[in-house]
Amino acid sequence: MTNRRRKSNVGFGGSIIAIVMLLAFLAVAWFAVKGIFSILSFVAPFLLIITILIKRSVITDYMRFLGSKFRENVGIGALYGIGTFIAFPLVCAYLFVKALIAHQLEKKFGPQEPEYNEYEVVEEEVEDEDFLELPEIEKVKQSRGSSSANEYEDLF
Repeated sequence: MTNRRRKSNVGFGGSIIAIVMLLAFLAVAWFAVKGIFSILSFVAPFLLIITILIKRSVITDYMRFLGSKFRENVGIGALYGIGTFIAFPLVCAYLFVKALIAHQLEKKFGPQEPEYNEYEVVEEEVEDEDFLELPEIEKVKQSRGSSSANEYEDLF
């Protein structure tokens, strides 16, 4: 019995159909993303105004974030600024969702105030400060021998 492999009968026509289907999928995805982006472009100014009304600190925190990126590295900060300008509708939608979530959490759990732990200052009196002084260590003279075993032992 010989071991024969079956060859695929797909051929050239199946490859073309797969490429056409891939291009059709990419076209549909492109038009869907383009449509969502155009709708967000129209709604973005209104989302920004509503975000200011809901929770202004979200926008100021984002501006501080951009400023800190610009101070850390001018190139990266410029890229973040250009990205914010280009993706303005997406940034507005992100800030709007962040403001909504922060508002809902604040409504449910109340405003978050920093909690400080109580502490007590403990003063220790040190009776003997000599424990900080270390005795002098004698320096060991290294003998310059010709054997390689002594060089290893001289390290210790």
